[in-house]
Amino acid sequence: MQIVRHAFSCGAQPSLWGWLEAPTVPVLYAAGELDATYSGIARQLAAASSPESRLQVSLLPRAAHAVLLQARPRACARANGMAGRVAGLVVC
Repeated sequence: MQIVRHAFSCGAQPSLWGWLEAPTVPVLYAAGELDATYSGIARQLAAASSPESRLQVSLLPRAAHAVLLQARPRACARANGMAGRVAGLVVC
């Protein structure tokens, strides 16, 4: 089990920075605002992407690392509003 967990950890996966800055499909990157690591990444992605990018970054208020469990319903509804237009969803 430890080997499988390591193989899928964020540190072991290839970097997607280049692709995320200018994705070829609509992508929503959602992170909890209280998660220092991933909210920092969200801010970096937002700053690096161009205005015509297909990347939308959303910081979910009062959520930390477990955004799907901790985000308030209104924030989730706002993020899910993109569901019909998003081909990929990155949530760490």
